Amino acid sequence: MTSLIFPFIYKIRATTACMPTPVQAKGPFYKKLHTISSNDMTNNGKAAGNRIKVYGKILDSKCKIIPHAKIEVWQANSFGKYNHKNDFSKSKIDNHFNGNIKINSNSKGKYFFFTVYPGHYKISANSIRTPHIHFKITTENKSLITQMYFKGNRMNEN
Repeated sequence: MTSLIFPFIYKIRATTACMPTPVQAKGPFYKKLHTISSNDMTNNGKAAGNRIKVYGKILDSKCKIIPHAKIEVWQANSFGKYNHKNDFSKSKIDNHFNGNIKINSNSKGKYFFFTVYPGHYKISANSIRTPHIHFKITTENKSLITQMYFKGNRMNEN
């Protein structure tokens, strides 16, 4: 991944190499998927935290473009709090952060959305999850659930 810093916006893009996505647990879900398709989880920049633009291209295992894939995205807010009933953490709620979106890739498999850099959170007394974003990608006959991590984050090693 490459990060480019602009005033108030970080641009994050998927790596250009075609490498299979590692197996990931499904992870937490959201209370209710937003029914209005929007490419902005930040409520037009009102959400707390560093605003980022995430973009990429949906490819199959042979690096062929998958057009018009359905993409569901969910993540913790900048404080590490998920927008779902099973997040019992004491992390701060951000009423301006949507926490999830549903978008589609275009005819060239490309997609983008705006969000905030997610916060890390505790999963046990001795374990903290590194910042990440969840994706569910659905095509006509397949689906994939995976997570995106941020290059250079010191917590990735754990």
